[in-house]
Amino acid sequence: MPTLDAPRRPPRNVPRPSSTGGRGLAVLALGGLSLLPAGCLSSRPPQPPAVLYPASSAEFRQLVAQSRKPVLAVFTSESCVACRTMGPTLETLAADYRGGLLVVHADLAKTGSLIEEYHLLKVPTVIVLRSNQELARRQSLLPPVFMRPFIDDALRRKSQ
Repeated sequence: MPTLDAPRRPPRNVPRPSSTGGRGLAVLALGGLSLLPAGCLSSRPPQPPAVLYPASSAEFRQLVAQSRKPVLAVFTSESCVACRTMGPTLETLAADYRGGLLVVHADLAKTGSLIEEYHLLKVPTVIVLRSNQELARRQSLLPPVFMRPFIDDALRRKSQ
């Protein structure tokens, strides 16, 4: 027999109050898939990824040609150690510009025909484009602190 000092536990079959204000919201999870009531889903369309990674040269060309906003094109190679450090910087820049700049990260192993088209001599190469016209270029690793001024300066220029 339990003593009066011992904390009482509710029976296992009694429903507990929910944190949803008594509305009793239930979530059903099946193999990692959550099924929520329709009212819980966002009415906003899903956001595109912050940085785009084209799988081919044709996809890169299409992204650049169809973009209505300036493009930050970053050309890298898997074998380049400095190139591997740019990922977080590009994600941050894409978030900072909040959709005002399309950031495209092209791996030359997948988009090799762009080497001649964009006269790429070194990796990483960063090019700012507007209406498919080059505004500025940097052919080496640009430290993160200098990326934003580089882009802002390029966007103030007219096409060359």
